[in-house]
Amino acid sequence: MMKKLLVFLLISFLFYSCASQPKKGVFKEMTSKAELYYDYGTQYLVEKDYTKALKNLRQAYKLDPESSKVNNNLGMAYFFKKDIKRAFIHVKKSIELNPSNSDARNNLASIYFYQKKYKQAYVQYEKILEDLEYNQQFRTNYNLALIDFKFGRNKIGIKRLQRAINENPEYCPAHYQLGARAKEVNNYTKALSHFSDGIKGVCINNPAPHYAKAQMHMKLGQQEKALFTLQGIINRFPDSRYTILAKRKLQSLNISKLNASKSLNKESRL
Repeated sequence: MMKKLLVFLLISFLFYSCASQPKKGVFKEMTSKAELYYDYGTQYLVEKDYTKALKNLRQAYKLDPESSKVNNNLGMAYFFKKDIKRAFIHVKKSIELNPSNSDARNNLASIYFYQKKYKQAYVQYEKILEDLEYNQQFRTNYNLALIDFKFGRNKIGIKRLQRAINENPEYCPAHYQLGARAKEVNNYTKALSHFSDGIKGVCINNPAPHYAKAQMHMKLGQQEKALFTLQGIINRFPDSRYTILAKRKLQSLNISKLNASKSLNKESRL
């Protein structure tokens, strides 16, 4: 299944204004310019134009190197440009400047995860859970669950996923993971329910949960629904590798239906 769904890590960009009041004179002017570069850089991050994001955020950093939010977003610009070393330096500095910056701590954990340093990532995610005002804890629990699964702590991981859904019932990546766990123990009805919820929200444009849903329809003998779902994948995601898989499944389903039809006709003539 798609890695983007299996490792749906939260990358946090800070949009709020700097809390500290600028001093008068030259420093105020520099801070104002830093804010402008920061805003532009952050917008480019959201638009995934990482080259322009990096250019603007580096300018913001030159003018305000002690800003936690500037360091965080600059770090993520480096991350997306595959400069992991500099990404780590700036995100780490962001936390040093403001230990309460849970967005930056989440990004640090995600960098650790990317480097497969799962124990270090786990420690950071658990620290985020201590922030009672952080409104993204459903993502934190999801990311912790992924690490729990890697270490074979499946029961704990499932509980974390359920907690994530309790906090945000529409969080589709958690539904997808719960569907995958239910599939492993052959609970296809439950898996189908979670995979169906896994194509809602931001996941609707990801073909992986659609294909998983079609597989569960097939397991449950719901061939017509499987056909409909597979055809939807082909129509909606023509350039995806899941379209190739869907066409193969669709062909096998049609052959099975054809064979079944031939058998019925043969029996009726006897």
